[in-house]
Amino acid sequence: KIIIDSSSGNAGIAYSMIGNSLGYKVEIVIPGNASLERKQRMKAHGTNIIETDPIEGYDEALRHVHKLVDANPDKYFLCDQYANDNNWLSHYHGTAEEIINQMSDEFEYFVGGIGTGGSITGIGRKLKEKYPNIKIHGIRPEIWPGIEGLKPLGSPEDIIPKILDESVVDEWIYVTADEAKHYCQILAKQGIFVGQSSGCYIAACSKLMEKIDCGRIVTILNDFGDRYFSAGLWS
Repeated sequence: KIIIDSSSGNAGIAYSMIGNSLGYKVEIVIPGNASLERKQRMKAHGTNIIETDPIEGYDEALRHVHKLVDANPDKYFLCDQYANDNNWLSHYHGTAEEIINQMSDEFEYFVGGIGTGGSITGIGRKLKEKYPNIKIHGIRPEIWPGIEGLKPLGSPEDIIPKILDESVVDEWIYVTADEAKHYCQILAKQGIFVGQSSGCYIAACSKLMEKIDCGRIVTILNDFGDRYFSAGLWS
């Protein structure tokens, strides 16, 4: 079968690297406004890309991949990252444990965004088990132009990822694309070259710092800045 899923680009790169190297064909459904660098990277691995209407965002890519699989169930293996429990479990057993091991003691806040919902669900569940008093802050990016890789979840028609556990989120922080870009550029001048979602996380941390008197804040930087030259992040 052909490995298929919808992706904003980064999971698609992982599918492309691993799937093609193991001899499988890979198809990724991706919003048309995803950055050129990510599309080129997937194609370089041998992946076939199917683009959807950029105005409709990630949800349209998700709807389209399910239409393809429903019409050709014997042709495709759907990884289904938005509904696959192995997604959040990998963060519960992996990413969260890395955070706990790297932090020598209890900390008070974790800040994270929502793409598939896997990271904030897995990390949030593990951290709340380990540190019952911790506060988990989720990020709500502006709807348009949006922040690549993150879902705003601000409209009734938005598709809520099946694996997302919103109960782990104690408060929401709102971040604009301009704020995310601003912090990407600040980080770059410090030698940390990250993508838009990571800049968004640091912007959210900065806003949280303005609200609290003390405490340690943890977040994650999970994308490379060189995937966004064509998207105008560095112009």
